[in-house]
Amino acid sequence: MKMKQMHCSQFNELDQQLPSLVEFNPNIVIIHAGRKWFEQYDLKKISAQLPKATVIGCSTAGEISHTGVHDNTIVIMAAQFKNPLTATSVVEFENMGDSFSAGKSLAEKFDLKRLTSMFVLGKGLNINGSKLIEGIQSLSGPKAQIAGGLAGDGADFKNTFVLLNGKVYNNAVVALGVYDNSFSISTGSQGGWKPFGPIRKVTKAKENVLYEIDGKPALEKYKEYLGENAAKLPAAGLLFPLEILDNENQATGTIRTILAMDDKAGTITFAGEIGEGKLCRLMHTKNEGLIAGAEGAANMCKETARLGDDGSFAVLVSCVGRKLVMADEIDDEVDAVKEVLSLNKNVIGFYSYGEISPHPLNKVSALHNQTMTITYFYEGA
Repeated sequence: MKMKQMHCSQFNELDQQLPSLVEFNPNIVIIHAGRKWFEQYDLKKISAQLPKATVIGCSTAGEISHTGVHDNTIVIMAAQFKNPLTATSVVEFENMGDSFSAGKSLAEKFDLKRLTSMFVLGKGLNINGSKLIEGIQSLSGPKAQIAGGLAGDGADFKNTFVLLNGKVYNNAVVALGVYDNSFSISTGSQGGWKPFGPIRKVTKAKENVLYEIDGKPALEKYKEYLGENAAKLPAAGLLFPLEILDNENQATGTIRTILAMDDKAGTITFAGEIGEGKLCRLMHTKNEGLIAGAEGAANMCKETARLGDDGSFAVLVSCVGRKLVMADEIDDEVDAVKEVLSLNKNVIGFYSYGEISPHPLNKVSALHNQTMTITYFYEGA
């Protein structure tokens, strides 16, 4: 496998570099870009000049290239796999309640008997990421390897986009399916957050909407904890995610972050399932904790991946909340991953509203929040 990476901050800069991408003649192209690229640039140009390539991508809350983390730029990873056996799928849907059926419809478009893994990019708003994955698994089975993430929009939470073969969608999920071990994918996911405050009970919730904590309106309780930070919601909620515990007060590895809130109803909408009757507590962190989490994710990935820049690349999907916490030191978590995986140039990725990867404990794919999640692509044996 051969790779070519491009990183541009201006539209005309990409126009000037497109001929070199055409000359490279890739068969798979992954694109991560700020919202302006989906609203103001004609991304159809790329697929029009690469008719034999699969082009998949999404908007971001920050782009990752081998040089670090950027905002409102475009990062492109083009790959020449020797014999790629792949297929693509896209499903449009408007309502959050349709997330399960959207996942099921997405899976229906693949030959599931031959499918070895799936790379999924979904819209970042008005979606229940947990139900989306459950919908896929209703046909693929719980052990199917599903990785990817939900699109971002900086810290604005206004509009997100996904891209497949030249067409841009703002209410869809897209997927790249890999068949018959034509190339391999390894994954890793970890957070680095610590709990604070008392354990509380989710007394009313429906799917990913939280209504009450300890019998009180959820948003009221959340604002009580955040103090002066409450005025900065929903963005401030990214700094204080919610951890879901089991019935014995033990961590489950599931963390949820805010997508939206309703002041009138007093509810909070999270990126994934909450679970009525579950126990929960707030989380916080410092930079060193997030860097350690990124290293942990890379070491998980390292257990099964064939390392090295030759014939491999990594897609990093990290939560926008981590970016807000680390601020000017955000490059440090990317550098930590690169060091563990021995990668110099073949690293791309984005900051997301939700990460998709097999769970570290049971290896079943799920939606994560506030993690560094790695999908490592390399040629099969």
